[in-house]
Amino acid sequence: MPFWATAILAVLVVAALAAALALRAWLKYRGDRVIVCPENHRPAGVALDARHAAAVALWNGGELRLSSCSRWPEKSGCGQECLSQIEASPEGCLVRHILTGWYQGKVCAWCGRPWFRPMRRARAGPWTPGGRACRC
Repeated sequence: MPFWATAILAVLVVAALAAALALRAWLKYRGDRVIVCPENHRPAGVALDARHAAAVALWNGGELRLSSCSRWPEKSGCGQECLSQIEASPEGCLVRHILTGWYQGKVCAWCGRPWFRPMRRARAGPWTPGGRACRC
């Protein structure tokens, strides 16, 4: 194999690994979250800048920063101390995981069928095992 072909293959392998790390960080940090604001100790809705976390995943392990917060614009200059809660449990504060846990084991009050929330759906809500909204 010629040297240039080996060099191109090596560059492609490194680029694929970098893309995989960036995709992993993006998937891990996307989505709306509920945290406890360290300033007033009340729940707040936040969203991370997942594109930034994916872009810097190679250099420093995924530096986090908020892209939105329910307390903004009044408190937009905060120190974002709530990020430590997300770093400690990235999936534990995701709204979709909280809702999935709540619907787990519940049944429809009208028809008695169990609720099911497929993870592939972006919207929150009760779903029947067939993947359709319950229309009793």
